[in-house]
Amino acid sequence: MIAHYEAHWENLNLDPPEKMSLRHVMVPPCADNILGIPEDATTDVKKACYKKQVQRWHPDKFFARFQDRISACDELKIKGRVNEVFRRVSAARARDVTGGA
Repeated sequence: MIAHYEAHWENLNLDPPEKMSLRHVMVPPCADNILGIPEDATTDVKKACYKKQVQRWHPDKFFARFQDRISACDELKIKGRVNEVFRRVSAARARDVTGGA
């Protein structure tokens, strides 16, 4: 599942559709591991996983990359999805990367 998710985002970044709809904005497959951190990950690996998800889901970065391609009828739904996932990524940082710090 994670490999499919990563491949989807790789393709989206390399060749985005002319008009993006909500179905193009695939959320991470594991709600309990939204950062995709391997079980035996070092602190550096955890930080890299977090950074990758922030680059992908930060609302400003996401819309700078895709704004001109987002379908007008899905714009509010996409904004909601991006904001929700980014909130979850931010919460996971405190829990999974910094240990609550």
